[in-house]
Amino acid sequence: MYAGAALAALGILAAVATVPALRTAVRQQHPGAGYGGVSAATTGALTVTIIGGLISVGVWLALARRTRRGRPGVRVVSTVLFVIDSLTVLSTRSHGFLTPATWITGAAEWAVGLIVIVFLWDRRSTAYFAELQRARKQASPQWGATPPPQPPAMQHRRP
Repeated sequence: MYAGAALAALGILAAVATVPALRTAVRQQHPGAGYGGVSAATTGALTVTIIGGLISVGVWLALARRTRRGRPGVRVVSTVLFVIDSLTVLSTRSHGFLTPATWITGAAEWAVGLIVIVFLWDRRSTAYFAELQRARKQASPQWGATPPPQPPAMQHRRP
């Protein structure tokens, strides 16, 4: 998951570094748009890429933390986010707002996501999550079983 976060950050850098190629791609996609239209489309695509990349880095790091702590639901959330990421990658590819560098980093991040999903749904991961959940239950106090003893000063005395 840390590799996914690193690839998302690398995708941001690749997008910023390849702005001229992105402008060319936008110009080819929309030949009737003047320089202002191309510039606005490029700025919009770059802004979306940066914001999406920052969100992606945050999600990867949050998932890594939740997985390390064995939080319930991390596998389902990871799978849903992987499906959303897959649709985003396909949509971006079909609109042509990719440069070779951003396509490579996006595809690599997608591949890491696929590997993460496979490992999270593996039997060993199921055992890992079950063991962490069992350990957490044993470590937490069982407040419903018996009430805690009251300190001597708080006990009621009957005459």
